[in-house]
Amino acid sequence: MYMLVLRKKRWELMELLRKEGFYVRLHAYEYLLGYDKQLKGLLLLEPFEGNAFLKIFEKKDDEIIEKIKKCVYSIDKKIRLYIID
Repeated sequence: MYMLVLRKKRWELMELLRKEGFYVRLHAYEYLLGYDKQLKGLLLLEPFEGNAFLKIFEKKDDEIIEKIKKCVYSIDKKIRLYIID
């Protein structure tokens, strides 16, 4: 089982992202992400399939991507995270 299937773990992910400095708006399996007073991206989870998709709105920001990856993988090491251009 993928850990992000559990609502408790999705809330835990939200809290980790906030501790990293993100603004997070959570709705079911979608995380709207802001950072430094700008919207940065959208994280979509398909936890029953073991997938997560990260869409960064502007240019690829490696620092932001790494922070998000660190948070996601700290909750669920088995989930596949895809970066969408």
